[in-house]
Amino acid sequence: MLAEQLQRLAGIGLRVPVEELPGGALGWRRRVRLAVDETGHAGLRAHRSHDVLPIADCPLAPAGTLAPVLERTFEPGREVEVTVDADDVVHVDTGPVVQRAAGREWRLSPGVFWQVHPALPDTLAAVVGEWAAAPEGGVAWDLYGGVGLFASVLAGQVGPTGGVTVVESSRQAVADGRAALADLTQIGWRAGRVEKLVGSLDGQPDVIVADPPRKGLGRELVDALCARAPQRIVHVACDPAALARDVSLFAARGYRLEKLRAFDAFPMTHHFECVALLVAG
Repeated sequence: MLAEQLQRLAGIGLRVPVEELPGGALGWRRRVRLAVDETGHAGLRAHRSHDVLPIADCPLAPAGTLAPVLERTFEPGREVEVTVDADDVVHVDTGPVVQRAAGREWRLSPGVFWQVHPALPDTLAAVVGEWAAAPEGGVAWDLYGGVGLFASVLAGQVGPTGGVTVVESSRQAVADGRAALADLTQIGWRAGRVEKLVGSLDGQPDVIVADPPRKGLGRELVDALCARAPQRIVHVACDPAALARDVSLFAARGYRLEKLRAFDAFPMTHHFECVALLVAG
């Protein structure tokens, strides 16, 4: 899929292995959203349907995680989010949920985004950090930054004399990130849509990290980022077609695809995660 989209949309002939993450194909999913039927029992929706199917467990979730939830009753017609935290504590629509990655800890409010595969946050943080290589005293942007996973790594690179700006639309994610990374005073936070705020960001970024939603960055945002002329852009993507389109847009503005890795972050599905390094010149 990745090779096909790169060739078709970006004109790049490149085959990249999709790397396996630790843990195997089952029992990896740490967050599951269940629907509740008219009797108050939770289950999964049938394919392309609103019908709720009763289940005894889900093989993608850690064994036994859902059993206590499925024995309960809930308000009919709602959805229930089940999350397993870093200490293997099961949360049902409650918080805070403790998660750890990149040597740090976050206490997340209900609904705040965190990767569903337990190995993915550390994996992405390591690759993004290696490829970003933000200079000491430099400036880095973390766009669609969530609770600041990548910002925490970038802050360590630029040091106390540098600056990292996080832009994230979820105000609760920004609040949780501020609390978790309060000791990293070189991080500044902006709550709002990246498309609206990017033009008002201060400083000349040495590196930009962007982890956009499935639709990718798109032409207008690629233009805005290239106008700031960062030396390096690290693009995290969960859709190969959107990534290939963005790579093509960057190429037209003088940024070449220097490195690309892909990870099987959603085993037993067709989805996977990519990290691309784009370099000016």
